[in-house]
Amino acid sequence: MSSHLKTDIQWVEVSGKGETKHQAIEQAFKEMRKKVGAEFSKPVVAIRTDDVVLTQVVKEEREEAFLFFFMKRIRETWNIQAKIKLSIDYVDFDGSEK
Repeated sequence: MSSHLKTDIQWVEVSGKGETKHQAIEQAFKEMRKKVGAEFSKPVVAIRTDDVVLTQVVKEEREEAFLFFFMKRIRETWNIQAKIKLSIDYVDFDGSEK
């Protein structure tokens, strides 16, 4: 009996945006899962992250105030772009017996 569980290794480029670094990286990983689900045509059993390379991390700051003068504060937005190396375990039906 042969195993139909196969592993594919891929690099995926994703980006995320959030008010904190943690939120931005979470958005990037959500995008990664969506990309794998949309682009991979076989039934996925598991996705493992083998490596993460942050290609760009940008912090944007802007000042905002209520009625232009009151309650001033600085708002931060983080933009992260990353390359993620994945090991994708999937079931390969091509060699199966019928």
